[in-house]
Amino acid sequence: MNTGGHGDTKASSSNLAPENNRRDTDGYVGSLLRFVSGQAVQILEAAIVTHSSALIAFQELKGVDLLVKRLCLEINEVKRSEADQSDNDNKIMHGSKEAVVARELTGSRRVLLFSLTNCLTVVFHQQENSTSASVTSTGATQLRKPEVTESIIEVIRHINIYGGTLGSLFCTLISDVMNSDPQIVHYIHSSGIATAFFDMIKINKDGELNIPASPELVMTLANVISALSLTEQGAKDTEKANPFPALLRMFYSSKYVMPMSRCLLNEMGAICLLYTSPSPRDKRQSRMPSSA
Repeated sequence: MNTGGHGDTKASSSNLAPENNRRDTDGYVGSLLRFVSGQAVQILEAAIVTHSSALIAFQELKGVDLLVKRLCLEINEVKRSEADQSDNDNKIMHGSKEAVVARELTGSRRVLLFSLTNCLTVVFHQQENSTSASVTSTGATQLRKPEVTESIIEVIRHINIYGGTLGSLFCTLISDVMNSDPQIVHYIHSSGIATAFFDMIKINKDGELNIPASPELVMTLANVISALSLTEQGAKDTEKANPFPALLRMFYSSKYVMPMSRCLLNEMGAICLLYTSPSPRDKRQSRMPSSA
């Protein structure tokens, strides 16, 4: 009996060991690997900015393709986390209770996505000033890849999950590529990237904007809109989308007021204009500050 019990104990221990190892690899060890990968990408970025020979070597080794592949892989993992959670919720859901499904973005994956996107932006910017013949993979070429297009749309449509800082990097990446190669503006509109961007700016049912209160993201919006209007057809599509009323709403929405700001006069969210701007021809109106 004791032998059987001991055997059962050993069997149960052997069954639990792989489960614990898998959980540790997916969790703690996986987070460490992503942090290390993020640091390696940052070191690579510094080398590219500092040494022109490093950029040439990076291009010859097809480093851009490697960064893009890893970026799309990490974003797909975020999307898969929602699918896995949905499957688990469907198994345990009972009665009429609905399961709450949301994408899961860990801190380590957020750091790695930040490093990858920032490095790609730097590389594409350096390629504009490079005369090397080894530049074969431009930003426009990468954005035309279906997996890259899907990843950009994923981040923009779920900006509240990925965050304003990461969203601003993606917006900067898009605007820089369009400014360097206006021919891709048509693809940005036709592929759905522009539609996702304009949907992000729209006012929701509650009368508020979907954009997170992130100064980095807010400052990049005008650059993207300007780049989307570089071509004649792009300007028409931007005018048709008409994102300007929603952008102007930021100026009188309490959600976008800086912390400890004194410009809100009351609970209704009225904004105090510190300086008046009448017409220069009207000598009867003062141009002095209306309040201090």
